[in-house]
Amino acid sequence: MGRAGNVADLLAAESSLTQRQAELDSLRAQRAALGDQISYATINVNLSAKPTVTRGGFMAALQHGWQSLLSACHAVLVTVGFLIPWLPMLAVLALVVVLVRRRRLFRKASRTG
Repeated sequence: MGRAGNVADLLAAESSLTQRQAELDSLRAQRAALGDQISYATINVNLSAKPTVTRGGFMAALQHGWQSLLSACHAVLVTVGFLIPWLPMLAVLALVVVLVRRRRLFRKASRTG
């Protein structure tokens, strides 16, 4: 800009400087966005020197069977807990179905009788 001989050269230099500043700002914004994406992609791994011991044979099978039984009981309890709030609504629905069927049977019996 100091070497510009006329106003046109000065305006051209200022335009070029403005364009480069805009590109720099854009690149900084992209770098910040990529930095955020990298921080979201971080994986933390914890390693332990504690060995895992697996037993074989009858005792291992017995332990696995016991754990399976406990898991099945837990699943049944969770299912019952889920269904308890639905029982009143299902009872009302069943009552409506029974009453409608009785009414139809009563009408059918009164027509034929």
